[in-house]
Amino acid sequence: KNAPSPTPPPPHHPGPGNAPLSPNLLKNPSIVRTTLKERDDVASLSSSKSSILDGLLVLVTIASYDFMQHSHLEEVLDGFQDLCYAGSKVDIVIYTTVLYPVALIDMFNDRMRCNNPSPNSGLTMTLMLKPSRVRLHLVDFHRELFYDRIDQYDVFVYMEDDIRISPKTVAAYLHETRRVESLVGPKHATDFNVGI
Repeated sequence: KNAPSPTPPPPHHPGPGNAPLSPNLLKNPSIVRTTLKERDDVASLSSSKSSILDGLLVLVTIASYDFMQHSHLEEVLDGFQDLCYAGSKVDIVIYTTVLYPVALIDMFNDRMRCNNPSPNSGLTMTLMLKPSRVRLHLVDFHRELFYDRIDQYDVFVYMEDDIRISPKTVAAYLHETRRVESLVGPKHATDFNVGI
């Protein structure tokens, strides 16, 4: 019958970033604009290199023999589009043995945009048609491209068309690679490879 009375909430102690809105802010819009501009200025200063992915140059090659895995390929491409939105410059080369219909190319051109305003980010996609007789050797064509562009990119990704890689995956790879370098030194770090 004697239920305990509810505990009152702890008193609110305003501190940086959690002060209540003042009615004066709502009455004077110039104060609000100034406050938002200051916040944007601080955000732009802190985000100049706020992510390990910002400005990262990534070359991706995907082996996609035919359209059997097309629904998976779309998800794979979405992951690299997300990487662009995270601040990276991503160039994708898809090796295939089938001609892509114009409608499908148009769809990719419409879908695969990265509107990240950073000059360090971007997204390109290139289709490389190979003869169907290459069969399982389709997975070998990325090697020459990687060697030709070894000095132009920070990260090289080879994959097939059914493995999704997210910005989180790339960031984790870079973080763990740096940990290896800190443990064994830069000279011996090339003896190790972080797998994902």
